[in-house]
Amino acid sequence: MGSSTSDRSIKRRARDRLLLAALAMLAAGTSARAADLALPAPAPVPAAYNWTSVYIGVNGGYAAGMLTETVSDGSGSGSVNMPGGLLGGQVGLDYQFGSIVVGGEADFDAVFGSQTIAVGTASGTEQMPWLGTLRARLGVAFDRFLVYGTAGGVGAEVWSNVNVTGIGSAQTRQTFGTWTAGGGLEYAVTNNLSARVEYLYFGSGSDLTLASVGPPTVNVGGRVQENLVRAGLNLRLPIPH
Repeated sequence: MGSSTSDRSIKRRARDRLLLAALAMLAAGTSARAADLALPAPAPVPAAYNWTSVYIGVNGGYAAGMLTETVSDGSGSGSVNMPGGLLGGQVGLDYQFGSIVVGGEADFDAVFGSQTIAVGTASGTEQMPWLGTLRARLGVAFDRFLVYGTAGGVGAEVWSNVNVTGIGSAQTRQTFGTWTAGGGLEYAVTNNLSARVEYLYFGSGSDLTLASVGPPTVNVGGRVQENLVRAGLNLRLPIPH
């Protein structure tokens, strides 16, 4: 009888221990789940910037030009630097494929500054009052950074006021067109505003007739080379992609 009672007591204590262990394990699991639920959700990863958009903007900068003149009477030829400030605007379109960005742009700039030049029997003042370009752009995007090259056509005008000693003077306006190429770096400051710096080169390629004075007729020809450095801001309007 005593032995049976002892066995039941041992079994009861063992059962109680198992129940306590199970309750402890259940409490530990519930506490862990509660701790998991209390942790903040991970922040979403921001999407990479997309350059697909139309844009309009303003630009300003510096034109480091050179004008080379030749006088047809054989009295000489020479060159003069034509520095000037730039101020203008641009419109364009970009479309992004993966990390590649293709697009096109048209711009127009007023050029400020004039230069006097004396070559042989000719002397006078030269000025390039405006220029405009129409170009393609091809670049590689690194999220909000865009590195690009650009090439296309440029149109510009040269104003000349030339005097030839002993013959007379003439005032002319000569418009010309040629190719241009360069490159730049652009950064998306916000989703709708980007800032950039850009370099372009162009040259007239062949002699322009800057003045024709006479009789007897003396022609003054010239070649133009320009190096443009511009900074700009673009307002961007996304388009379906």
